[in-house]
Amino acid sequence: MKKEEYNLQVACVTWFRLQYACYAKNLFAIPNGGSRNLFEAVNMKRSGTTAGVADLFLAVPKLCNNIGQDWYHGLFIELKINKRKPTESQIEFQETVEATGYKYVIIRNFDDFQKLINEYLK
Repeated sequence: MKKEEYNLQVACVTWFRLQYACYAKNLFAIPNGGSRNLFEAVNMKRSGTTAGVADLFLAVPKLCNNIGQDWYHGLFIELKINKRKPTESQIEFQETVEATGYKYVIIRNFDDFQKLINEYLK
């Protein structure tokens, strides 16, 4: 994870846990990225690490108004700074989770994260 995205993620998680203490443990990071030695990478892949999985997951269902869908099962959040684009594996992951009833959002700054969370949890 790039340092700017790391800093954004730390700010988002810190704010969330202060603002929504009752859901503090429902928002968690999914550490798929980063550099690892070959042994660690092989072990992580064997244990279920999957390319493309979003950076954060909010394990709170949400009533939604989409036709044919009553609920989101939870919220996946991908952090992208500036104009960075999702990878092919991230796009595939997004399509998979959206097709199975999850909400997926790309966030590019702290203000957008706050707005997303406040709207999602209201």
